[in-house]
Amino acid sequence: MKLLKFNILLLFVLLSYNLSSQNISGRIISSKDINPIPFASIAIEGTTIGTVTNFKGFFEFEIPKKYKNGTLIISCIGYEENKIRIRNLQSKKNLNFILKPSSVDIDEVVVTEKSLFPYTIIKKAIKNIQTNFINKAYNYKLYYSNIDITPTNRTLKRESIILMSDISGYKERGVYKTFKSINYKFLQSKRNFEVKYISDGNTNIDDLLEFDIARHTRNILDLNRVSEFDIIIKDETVYNGDSIWILSYKNNKTRFSSTGDFHVNSYSGEIYIKKGDFAVLYNKTRVITNNHSDISRNLYNSKKNNTDLKKISYFFEVFYKKEQKLYTLDKINYEINYSYKNNKLNKNTKSKLVVLKFITENPLLLESRTYYENIQEDKEFWAKFKL
Repeated sequence: MKLLKFNILLLFVLLSYNLSSQNISGRIISSKDINPIPFASIAIEGTTIGTVTNFKGFFEFEIPKKYKNGTLIISCIGYEENKIRIRNLQSKKNLNFILKPSSVDIDEVVVTEKSLFPYTIIKKAIKNIQTNFINKAYNYKLYYSNIDITPTNRTLKRESIILMSDISGYKERGVYKTFKSINYKFLQSKRNFEVKYISDGNTNIDDLLEFDIARHTRNILDLNRVSEFDIIIKDETVYNGDSIWILSYKNNKTRFSSTGDFHVNSYSGEIYIKKGDFAVLYNKTRVITNNHSDISRNLYNSKKNNTDLKKISYFFEVFYKKEQKLYTLDKINYEINYSYKNNKLNKNTKSKLVVLKFITENPLLLESRTYYENIQEDKEFWAKFKL
């Protein structure tokens, strides 16, 4: 009986060990002068899972249980790579890893592994969204404009004032929860065309709102999809008085779950992240697709709009600003171009959303979305309106 109890206890201990993660911490230093090495990478070989050292060379890293038999790669440009078996670490604390300076001139170094630092910046920015942005109910009062240039060179223009409500704020970023949280209605509108058909009253507001990448997922700020992007630090500079990182990214999977577009062929862009609080300040994205739904880009369209269609390309950019000690949406610009073999069929649409007012006190919570706009123009309102 005692032997049986002992075996059960031993089995429990072994299972507990196998199911738990390993936590290691320490410092990376140079063998040349024993000085700390900032921004050195500690990564699990064959993955983008890892961390980087701080300015003093320190790091903390929780290793997922499934990689307990893997290998850690410790690296930094200008130093020789160091590899260590994870099972030899056994959740040790205050480890010292020493890197030897490389004998190869830094201009000759070819980096074959992904640098982890850009991924660390993006992940930190994602985790800070709910503290940097509002995390309770609010309203945006928005100005909307849309200009369609048809194949016959006719220009159709719509301008509107929209009230948008969000019941949860930027803390809820799942696709379904976000959709359920956000509603909007048109308050004012004017057009240079008459609404005769349902298609005339349709707008692309849903697409524009989804370009608010801090509020929505299926983009570069999706914690579950970061590994599907190639990310590099393009520059470190000053933007509107703030020190920032400019990160360039490209989606290497080109699928709906990480881009929000069913027909995507190419998806790339740049994002500005503020140093210090890791706030998202600006993003621009370029997309090329082979098809598109006229209702929404994230809806599947089984038939091509025209067999003569070559490609659809679109570009969107989103600006954020700080207001009431929180970062909020400032404006969104969007342009989509349809290219055909017969150039006479080409068409273009330009849209934008501008936040006129950010309301946090007693916000009006709407119960639905107004997809169809057919408001009679209030000439007196538009005569006084200035953007």
